[in-house]
Amino acid sequence: MDESLLLALNGLREPWLDAVMRPLSSYGIYAFPLLMLFALFRGARHARSIRDGWLTWFLAIFVAERLLKPAIGRPRPTAHEGLLERLDVMGSVPPPTSLAFPSGTSTAAFAGAMWIWLRWGPKAGGPAMLLALLVGASRVYGAVHWPTDILGGAVLGAAVAVGLDWVAKRIEGDGEQAAPEDG
Repeated sequence: MDESLLLALNGLREPWLDAVMRPLSSYGIYAFPLLMLFALFRGARHARSIRDGWLTWFLAIFVAERLLKPAIGRPRPTAHEGLLERLDVMGSVPPPTSLAFPSGTSTAAFAGAMWIWLRWGPKAGGPAMLLALLVGASRVYGAVHWPTDILGGAVLGAAVAVGLDWVAKRIEGDGEQAAPEDG
């Protein structure tokens, strides 16, 4: 099923869609720290949430890239000779030694999006989640990840965000669930 979904999404390749997906795939990982930075312009009261959001983003990437990818060792779709011939890879083909699961880009995107949802509610979190979903889809569209790499990254990123949100609220002395910050 993973291969079928990969081929279906990758088969949608069109020049106009490439123009949308290429920057999402290449730079989408940086969208969430930048979005959190822009929240500083809404007032200094958001500084702690932004700091903790960046910590969430970095921790999620660390866990995905330094702990899980080496432990799991799953190769990217482009490492499979027979499959590589059927794929239309966006950009350069990752080396065969490049690992896939979980997607670090997806992990970071969903960690940032979940953090935004938790701290600023669905009004900000909904669009952030949509952006994270598009970033993840762009990685499959470009044939550099399996769909399950994206799913694994989404679950990991969201879990890191929820876990750090829980810890941050305990450290802040807010033992009860606080309402999302409004702007």
